[in-house]
Amino acid sequence: MTAELTNVKSIANTKSAFAALKTDGTVLTWGYHAHGGDSSAVQSELNNVVSIIGNDWAFAALKTDGTVVTWGNKDKGGISSAVKTKLTDVIEI
Repeated sequence: MTAELTNVKSIANTKSAFAALKTDGTVLTWGYHAHGGDSSAVQSELNNVVSIIGNDWAFAALKTDGTVVTWGNKDKGGISSAVKTKLTDVIEI
């Protein structure tokens, strides 16, 4: 994975996971899976990302089209499917 950590724009964290936003708008995650270290369930959506923020348990990524992708602990913000249709035209997280 170290070779993949190039062209990093910013890094966000939770209690025990990290998410690196790369300059090409893609995201690389690592750490404890239940705190966002495993983004495989949403990896296909993690492109054209402009910013990422983490709380203690989950991440939220803002995309260029104003939509938001979340992952991590399902009970602590990691799943936003119930409000996904409302997460449009977002400017900042």
